[in-house]
Amino acid sequence: MTPGDVHCPSCKGTAIQGQLVPMRDAPAGAVMALLTNDAAAGVLVAQSGNLFVQAFCLTCGAIWLPAQEILVNAFRGERGETARQWARVRLEEMVKRGRGFKLVSEEDRRMAEWASSVLSSVDTLIR
Repeated sequence: MTPGDVHCPSCKGTAIQGQLVPMRDAPAGAVMALLTNDAAAGVLVAQSGNLFVQAFCLTCGAIWLPAQEILVNAFRGERGETARQWARVRLEEMVKRGRGFKLVSEEDRRMAEWASSVLSSVDTLIR
């Protein structure tokens, strides 16, 4: 991927910037605060987590996650059949991670809803 390949999904502008954003895990922070009776530890746990890249367009102000854009393009078949199968597996893993009877972070829940909507919408287009 070259710098010219990167563009805003909304306005197709090329004035793009990115930043690392931490994933928040509020349920884990609440559990830590309850177990240790220490609010500071709860806040620290809630703020810790994986970092992901969030892109934003300097032209129109759109904000998106490049990793999600790549997954959708691959799942649509725009990057070949092998990438489409890989993307399907990744999306199904996101759905499993964000659902179930265990304590799930709000971020995992949102990603599961997003992945589920991508799977259903693209499957509908393919049929």
